[in-house]
Parts: sequence; C-alpha cells; structure tokens
Amino acid sequence: MTFGKLGSLVTVNPNPVGIFTASSGSETVTVYVNNKNNVDARYSIGVTTSYGVTTHEITTTFELAGNYTLDGYDRNGLVMGYNRTVTVYVGDTLTFDNTATWESHPMYLRVSPGGSSVDGATGEGTATVSWTPTAAGTYYYQCSVHSNMLGTLIVEDVPLPTYVNYVNRRNHIQAVETIEEDKLYIDQGESVFVQSSIADVSFLVIGVGGGGSTGYGASDTFTTSDSTKGNNVTLSTPGADVVYTLGVNNNGHANSRIFVGVADTAGNLNEGWITYGSLIGPGGNYTIQDLYVGQDQSIIVKASEPNVSFVSLVNVASSGGGGGGGGGGAAGLWEQTGVGINTISNVGVATTAPQTQLQLGQSFGLQGGIGTFTAAVGVATVLDSYTLTDTDFQLAEYTVHLQNQNNTQAQKIMILNLGGGSVSFQPYAIMTNQNTIAGLGVTINSGDLQLRATPEAGITGLTTFRFSRSTLL
Repeated sequence: MTFGKLGSLVTVNPNPVGIFTASSGSETVTVYVNNKNNVDARYSIGVTTSYGVTTHEITTTFELAGNYTLDGYDRNGLVMGYNRTVTVYVGDTLTFDNTATWESHPMYLRVSPGGSSVDGATGEGTATVSWTPTAAGTYYYQCSVHSNMLGTLIVEDVPLPTYVNYVNRRNHIQAVETIEEDKLYIDQGESVFVQSSIADVSFLVIGVGGGGSTGYGASDTFTTSDSTKGNNVTLSTPGADVVYTLGVNNNGHANSRIFVGVADTAGNLNEGWITYGSLIGPGGNYTIQDLYVGQDQSIIVKASEPNVSFVSLVNVASSGGGGGGGGGGAAGLWEQTGVGINTISNVGVATTAPQTQLQLGQSFGLQGGIGTFTAAVGVATVLDSYTLTDTDFQLAEYTVHLQNQNNTQAQKIMILNLGGGSVSFQPYAIMTNQNTIAGLGVTINSGDLQLRATPEAGITGLTTFRFSRSTLL
C-alpha cells in the first residue's frame, strides 16, 4: 500500500477521467475535491477495472528480404507476419526479442522513417529493444542498415471505461468548497475515475496505507507578509513518510482565502489541492487532520492576506480521522476548536439521512452559501442548484443578499415543486439601498433547478452574493 500523493488533476469537461490506477497492489485512498468556481457544481467519483498497463513481447526473425517477421501479441491480439503494425496503449511496455536478427538487422524505434529515435527507448540495435511510450501517436520500427525493413507502431491513449462503479454520483459541492471522500478501497488493477458538471474542479488522491511518522510536535511554521501573500510557499518536505496535522490561524484584520496542497517528489503541485480558497475570518483558525505526505513530497501553502500563519505538526493524535475542508471537521465526525465545534458533513436532528447542511426531522432543511461573480448586463449567474430527482423538496424559500460596490439588495424567492420536473416560483420582499443589482429567477437545466441572478442595466463588476435556503421535504 502506498503513502502520500498518488495523483491529481483539474477537470476541463464533464467526461469521466482516470486519476489513479492501483498497479502494484490494493490501496486505501482519500480523495479531496475542491470547487474552484464561484458557482456550485456536481461531482462524481467511481472505481472501474482498468485496462491497465501491460508488457507486449514480440519476437522477430528474418525470412524474406526486406522484412522483419513478427510473432507476438499487441492490444488488438495476434501480431504475425512481415513488417506488421503493432498497436499499444500509452504506458504499455513494448519489447522486441531480436535475438535472431539484431547482428545483421539492428532495430531502432523512430519518430519517422529514418528519423530520430523515440524518447525513452532502450537497447536499440541490440538483441532486446524495449520502450514504454508516454504520448499517443504514430511511430516506427526500422532496421538501421536496411531502410525498407520498416513497420508502424501505433500508440493510443488509454480508452475511457465503458462502465464505472460510482462511489458517489452527482454529489453537490458549493462554490469554493472543499469535500473529503475518506477511505476508498481500490483493488489491484482498478482505477479511480472522477468527473464534474463544470470545469475547474480539482481532485487529489492521497494514499493512506503503509508509512508512518516518527517524532512529535511542531515541524515547520510560516506566516504570510505583504510580500509573500498570494504566493505558493513550501511549508514542509519530510525525509520520510509522515502524517501531519496542519494548523492555520488568521492573525490579521481582514478575511483571507487559504490554500493548502501537496506536491510530488519533483515539486510539481499539478492541482493537488487539499483545500482551495477556503475563507477564514480575522482571528479564525482552521485545522486539517491526518494529512498524509510521502517521503520527499511537499506541503504547499498560500494565503490571500498577510499575517496568516501555518504550522505543521508531526504525528499529533487526531480527534477526527481525516483532513478537513470547508472549516475543519473530519468526514462524518465533529471537531472541536477554540471557537466551537464543526463538521463538513450534513447534520440531521431526528433523521439519519439529512439532505441539507442542517435537517430537522423528516420535513425541514437549511442550506447556506456565499460566492462572487463578475456582473455583466443580461448575463445570468447560477447562485445555487439542486437536482429535483435527487431531493424530496416540496417547497424551497431563498433569502438572498447581493452587494455590488455601493449597491445593496436583499430579497426572497419562493419555489413550489409541481412534480414531473416542473416548478412555480415567485420573487418577493425586494429591498435595495440605491439601485436594483439583479433580477432573481429559476430555471430547470437537465433536471437541475438553478437559482439565477441576472444583472440589471448599469450594474457591472465584482458582485458578492449570500443566500440561505429553507426547504420543506
């Protein structure tokens, strides 16, 4: 079992994409999901049997002038005959056994007939030529003495799976929110696939098996300044596998966005965010527990404001068993800090299956959110959404606050579920101090109910929104 960062990416479209394959044994992993957008999104995480990387061995002989005679297997099955085309996937290893041909017909793998050798090929011109391609494309094997002894190598991207076993599907994630999916079990040969409804949602896979930490107490500290705010800073690079607790404290007088990620052994962050843009108020603190960092990997931190301190503690006992996005609590558990108790999970009172951040019994739920968007006349922005078929909301009421420069607006909007995927809505109680910032409305898009704000004429620039949503189930 592997320890520390295993893979990371940021989505660019709604298609499922592989992020990690357990190639050397079963793995226990945690997946961190960060919505980097100012609007809500939906994400899915699944596990599928991977096509996997494999080794293709092909033997060459010489039976007819001007030809390599091939005998072996590739991704399409049997490869047999003269100068046959060989097809493999990115990450496969292709090995030619040229014991019978290399002395008279030394083989080279090339980017074009007579061109330069491919990157990473070993043993060219000898009895064993091997190559693990890293990019899809068309390449060639060729005798360096007889140019007409030539064949084609086709390297294809690993295809998407035809079926994914979803651990969760179309989960809701708010704007600039972090969610931790804790302790997923992946068998050897299986892959973790992720997807999101919109681009710019980052996923980070952390291995939590094996490894360990030695020592106890403070490891490294860093406090942002006017010159370092907004910059990525390396906080810790352990020389062994280490489990950290990371503390963040805002010692300044302004709200700050904080960012924490894990870079690989080469120092590459590659969108590997534990938390992205979480808001921490003046005097506030934030804790990420059980942060697994492999040997020579690095913790990367950033804050938008000065006087924000970060401290990494080695091997500190956890009270919650998981990293904490969106305010600190471990997945499904409570955490106690100096300012109170918190959790990142939905909370139910007299119910075991809450559908909102707070649900009382079987009939009443509460949800809240905050975000920003750049106003442009007539261009609608989604402030919140939920899937009609995934919820039992019979009635929803939003209270919305908008701030644009010196303009302030507050209002309510009531939404009645009519069944069959249709709703009726009524805005009311509109209040402004100067100009109306935006009109609020509701639309149904692919089964999702979306609360939208459409800026009025004369309203431009950064706009901050806050909302609460009460629902009757």
